[in-house]
Amino acid sequence: PAQAGADVTAQHTSALTASLSNQTSDALASGSQTTIPYRVAIPGEGSAASTWMNLGTWVFASPGSLKIEVHSGAGYNTNSNHQAIVDVIVRTSNGGGAPNISGVSVFTQGGSTPVLQAAAVATGGSTAANNNSWEIMLNMAEYANGFALVYLNDGDTFTYSGAINQTAPVAGSTAVLSNTSSRIADANSNLLLKNIAAVPGVTQNPPLSSAWADLPELGTSNPAMTFTTFGNPILIASELLFTAVPSGGSVNGIGTSFPATSGSTPPSISISISGDGTGASASVNWNQSGGNWYPGLTLVGGSGYTSATATVTITSNSNPGYTSGTTTYNCTITSSATTSGVQLSARILMDGAVVAGPYPLTTDLSGNAIFTGTQLVTPTPPAGSHSFEVQAMTTSGLTIYSSSRSFQLVELG
Repeated sequence: PAQAGADVTAQHTSALTASLSNQTSDALASGSQTTIPYRVAIPGEGSAASTWMNLGTWVFASPGSLKIEVHSGAGYNTNSNHQAIVDVIVRTSNGGGAPNISGVSVFTQGGSTPVLQAAAVATGGSTAANNNSWEIMLNMAEYANGFALVYLNDGDTFTYSGAINQTAPVAGSTAVLSNTSSRIADANSNLLLKNIAAVPGVTQNPPLSSAWADLPELGTSNPAMTFTTFGNPILIASELLFTAVPSGGSVNGIGTSFPATSGSTPPSISISISGDGTGASASVNWNQSGGNWYPGLTLVGGSGYTSATATVTITSNSNPGYTSGTTTYNCTITSSATTSGVQLSARILMDGAVVAGPYPLTTDLSGNAIFTGTQLVTPTPPAGSHSFEVQAMTTSGLTIYSSSRSFQLVELG
């Protein structure tokens, strides 16, 4: 029979069973097998707090991987669905530098999370580039009991420990920690969500440029667009509304009118129009009938105006209703009609790299383009802080406004 503390190889078919008295027994099972202590905090006793335990020492003969399948749960409430199966995967590196571990991952199925985190810690604190001896540490949840199956490559060994209340490992040259457990569904197959964050954009209505640029509120300048994730799959979504308009309108009024008058000679009126468009002009012609003078306004509206003023200079010849002088009036502008068939594009970036899009968009008959999209970010981003940007651009030469916008991130697990 295999003894506690003895090496266990992939060729062995015996199982190490840690009972309350830490005795061992034979079990004809496939692969190498060992159990977690009956309780996590103190073998045989319950604990209301999580604890780190040293499951054992893994020594690998050549680069490869280790799998630990934990059959356990968290909690002892009667009739509660707290059962779970947890896979811990540890992969070696290629000996290029410390730590000689590629990574540690934890995947959970079931109604609880008995393994909160896992770690590979170099035996004896070794920083050798090709170190092949590692302590496998598990951060067990409160009241977690059960057993674990240890799967090894040929030639590898695993020496069971089961020591509890260990010092929490710190990531560095002698330790590699896993991401938070990647459980994305509960026992009823309902998705579990860690992050649900929405960022609306409503404070500005800016025009797009001919180069990619962040939309207001949805760029790196907004702290709300930076998220701390747990290393689980991420869904990102955005809803954008764009409205295209011509570059401007035409002048259709100079802001004043001229009454009929009398006298031997009509007033002299000159009008000058200025603004952000081109081509607008106005003049007054007089017609005499029955001893009175009647004005006629000739107005050329021009194009490209969003604002304009008319400067009117009057020279009165003692005409009733007219006083000599110069006055400036605000012109009225025709409403800019929306434009259909205008091309634009939108995309989403994470940490400066495009993860969704570019999406080509075209304005409809009302001049609007609506984008609503959801994207699964692949590969799954590592745990940590990540910044997101929603960008748009157009090369149409017309003015396209970002009328409304929003961004949402959901992390599964």
